[in-house]
Amino acid sequence: MRSIRLPGKLAHTLSVILTFLLTLTLLLTCLTWQMHRVATNNALHEGIATDNRILALQMERIQARVEELAQEHHFHKETAMQFITTDALADYNREVTAWWMGLLSEEPEMEAPEWDVSEIEAAVREDALFQENTPANMRRSTVRDLVAYEIGLAARKAVLPVRSDILAIIMPKVLEKVDVPTLMNYLALAPKLCGGASIALALLLLLVMIRRVSKAALYIGAGMGAAALCIAGVGCVVYLLGIPGMIAEISTLLAAQVSLLTKQVALQAGLFAAVCLVVGLALIGLHQLDMRRLCRRRKVVA
Repeated sequence: MRSIRLPGKLAHTLSVILTFLLTLTLLLTCLTWQMHRVATNNALHEGIATDNRILALQMERIQARVEELAQEHHFHKETAMQFITTDALADYNREVTAWWMGLLSEEPEMEAPEWDVSEIEAAVREDALFQENTPANMRRSTVRDLVAYEIGLAARKAVLPVRSDILAIIMPKVLEKVDVPTLMNYLALAPKLCGGASIALALLLLLVMIRRVSKAALYIGAGMGAAALCIAGVGCVVYLLGIPGMIAEISTLLAAQVSLLTKQVALQAGLFAAVCLVVGLALIGLHQLDMRRLCRRRKVVA
């Protein structure tokens, strides 16, 4: 029986504690990774902003406003809409995305990008229906102040549902009190630290269970499996909160973008959880195989 040396009770107790810590660090690794991704990944937000579903909603909102202005000021809506294409709208979305993400940089630009309405202004002034119904001395001011400006404003509201003037007021005050760039550096470091801690805890479990490595595999596997379940639980809680539905009461366009963002985050977090679950189950399976071998050895010794 001396050949079968098992870890003591203290080792098992310590392993349970380390397993709990492993679960926690893996959960934090996933959460901080996604937080950093949402806060700094420009490509992620560009992809959402230029998604065909988002562009269609924005185009619908802008077109409705152009139709209102066309009826009110007597010009053909096609005269203005020819300059509001899907490609132009996608480019403007990229500009706005780069702007609002830049608010977290060291030297943020407070003024949001404007939609260039110069071509729209010139085209509407030359519109035959507009010229027919608008006195010559009123055409320039009408187009500039009541048509082109309003179309540019409609484009901005469609692309940036949150009022940029409010952001321009709030952000300087936030930057005065919070060192946002330093905070972003800490956020970038957090998933690396949590991931490193997870690896260190796994190695420590191996060390504690050095007399029986398969038992360490059981604890590590249990920690990874528990982390996967915790990540799934967090995802379920976020889903049940219905955040897009809450935002829809303020802006349907913003809610649509948040809905796509949560799906992207859920996909990445789900992949992380799936890897943890698969590896965890594999490690637990290795322990079960070792248990069968140990039972056979005990029978032989007996």
